[in-house]
Amino acid sequence: MLTVDVRVEEFDTEDWLALAGLLAPSGEGERAGGLVVICERGRVAKALSTKKGRLDPKGDDFLGPLEGAARDHGAKWAMRLERAVIPRIADEFARAVARGDDALVQAVKLVDVVRAFSEAGVVESHPRDFRRLLAKERIFRTLVDALCPVGKTVLFGAFEDGQVRTSIALHRGSAGFDRIVGPATARTEMGLVSGDFTRDAHRLARAIELSVGPLSLGCFAEMQVFRELVDRATPGAWASALATRQLVFHPLAPAIALPLGVDVGRAAVALAREWAARLGVGSLFGEASPLRPAIDHLRGLSGSAEVERRLGFDPLALLIELFGRNP
Repeated sequence: MLTVDVRVEEFDTEDWLALAGLLAPSGEGERAGGLVVICERGRVAKALSTKKGRLDPKGDDFLGPLEGAARDHGAKWAMRLERAVIPRIADEFARAVARGDDALVQAVKLVDVVRAFSEAGVVESHPRDFRRLLAKERIFRTLVDALCPVGKTVLFGAFEDGQVRTSIALHRGSAGFDRIVGPATARTEMGLVSGDFTRDAHRLARAIELSVGPLSLGCFAEMQVFRELVDRATPGAWASALATRQLVFHPLAPAIALPLGVDVGRAAVALAREWAARLGVGSLFGEASPLRPAIDHLRGLSGSAEVERRLGFDPLALLIELFGRNP
């Protein structure tokens, strides 16, 4: 949802590196990006990793099962095709794309073209339908509308050693996000910081509002806390961080408040189940348990038609989409 004339400003090299380090998975076993194998007459001509760059095409695994090749090179997805197919894909994509399509729509259309070639047996892919690796366009746009209406700004700020380590503010115009702003000017306008990020977060938010636009959502934490939350997938992690002031939202949008409440409930059920098992009273959570109606009600809360009707989307799906990697 970026405009064609989107402006990227107020970042220096250190800000970009810190932002990339914040969002990159830290676990050694994490897989990210993709693998593209280009062949000529059945032999590997090129092998490219979207994360590592060009690879040695002499590897034996490139002509084997794609799932194994993706796993060996730390990729989430893989694609193998003959070089002669590339112009055909480019032509089909050119016919599918329309003036005014933003980056998300173009990505979805490109995946659809590749999927059509895959179903025709011209392109091999893993997973077979890797469109699911992209967020559905309708859901994504609904979430964006809920979090950041037109004319508003969403801000993420990370602190380290009492200073603003990095931040990113996205301003939404009528045609999409038209400004992506870093922390350079905001650092100056904040003046002297207190060293307590929970107080300095409000000053950062105010500085961004003055230079970029009014906030619809601001999210702030220490760098290490952000890294732990990105890697952690346990129920209640984000809600617990919010409750202990390791994480600050300012302002706290309703689209985030309700999912966090649901997350607290899921965490409570998980904790109660664990304690019940330790105390040998796990039957309290069984089918015949008198607590079963309440548990079922809590479990069904995230998919409640009433909740979805009021908000226009599933709040727990929003929380998972933004913060978690729980299935």
